[in-house]
Amino acid sequence: MSQRSRSIALTYGGAAWLVILGVVAGWFYLKQNTVQANVDLPQIPQLAMLTSDPTAVDTPLQLAQVAYAAGRITRPQGDSALDYYRLQLAQNPNDAEALQGIKRVSAYLINGAETALRRDDWSSARELAHEARAINAENPAVLSILERINTHDRIAQLNDLARAQINNDKLTEPADDNALASYRSILALDPAHDGARQGIEMIAQRLASLAQTEAFADRTDRAKELIALARSIAPNAPGIEAAQQLTNEWTNLTNDQAVKEDVMAAAQAAQAGVLLTSDEPGQLGALELYQAALLKDPTSDAAQAGKEFVVQRVIDRIWMQLANSDFEQAESALAAIAETGVDTTAVASELDFLKRRAGNRAGNFDERDYVAISQLQIKRRVQPQITSNIDGGTVELAFTVDENGAVSNVEVVAAGNPELGEAAVNAIERWKFAPYTWEGRQLPVRTGMIMRIET
Repeated sequence: MSQRSRSIALTYGGAAWLVILGVVAGWFYLKQNTVQANVDLPQIPQLAMLTSDPTAVDTPLQLAQVAYAAGRITRPQGDSALDYYRLQLAQNPNDAEALQGIKRVSAYLINGAETALRRDDWSSARELAHEARAINAENPAVLSILERINTHDRIAQLNDLARAQINNDKLTEPADDNALASYRSILALDPAHDGARQGIEMIAQRLASLAQTEAFADRTDRAKELIALARSIAPNAPGIEAAQQLTNEWTNLTNDQAVKEDVMAAAQAAQAGVLLTSDEPGQLGALELYQAALLKDPTSDAAQAGKEFVVQRVIDRIWMQLANSDFEQAESALAAIAETGVDTTAVASELDFLKRRAGNRAGNFDERDYVAISQLQIKRRVQPQITSNIDGGTVELAFTVDENGAVSNVEVVAAGNPELGEAAVNAIERWKFAPYTWEGRQLPVRTGMIMRIET
């Protein structure tokens, strides 16, 4: 070695020793201060550039734990807990901690899918279930969720088909293409499906309306056949008794031709589904025509029975509109029958509740729906986790508690440190509350809290 080379080696070697000694002395000094002050201080970074020791680098399991705590369960790709657990298993297929981590991720996805199902968020549930299935295609819980999703999709298809069939007057015929068969197929998949039961009742009512039209055309035998068919489909459907009464009393109607014409026109309008004038602007609906007949002859039993029949059909239609979240049409129909004297308390209350719930689900909360955290029962708490040594502090949060008690739409109102805010959000999103109830029914609400985070 030349004299110059030896001089450089000695110079840099000495400098290196000075750096190392300085780091050690600094660490000892900080350690002593930490003990005395009893506070957490940032760790001295490892001098990875001075060593090739692989233990100086975080292992996949450590990275997985950090990613899970930060809420990076399956995303982003390449930097999620699932990716790191899989990386560990690629190195050691029998690693018990990694295998348990994979199960934990799967359980997280399954719980998320179940929560989405309770919210009627079928799209999110489907996405989460498919992610879970990619982890374990034979998981019974995943298969159960996918089966329910497939059933929901099939019911939605049948429901759309039934509406189209009703619009095309395919109520009970032809045998392989009618609304009654479609609704019965829905009930075979879900015996408790209210929409299908209401649809079958509506078909029975339409048949009863057809019976009236046949009776007014002096085709009594055909009218009786239709009423019998309506009874066989839905024996207790509102309107069948009224149709029977109208059919029986047709020959006893008043001799006033104007009344008779109004009643006949009303029956034809009801048969065509034009119950209210608003159904076909410019054309009188069945309710208005029956009311016109009663103005001319308040003693007309046929007109009174027809009016009651139509009002009941309108109420049944309002219930279907509510089931389909068609609130504007439901309000219009409710206003149309407000003057008939019928009790609409139940349907009006349901309309108010469903509108309020829909608004809350969309994030449009009114003053009634901002509640204090003390009004909610906490069922599960998750402590925030900090992945670096920073000072603790408080974070003010605002968030939604949905009708199932799950947390969503978290907003950081104030935080002393962005990382504290992120940790608080990741924690509160996994909290669970007892659902907030209003008049016995579960409702999403907006609330908030100040979370104290200690390190």
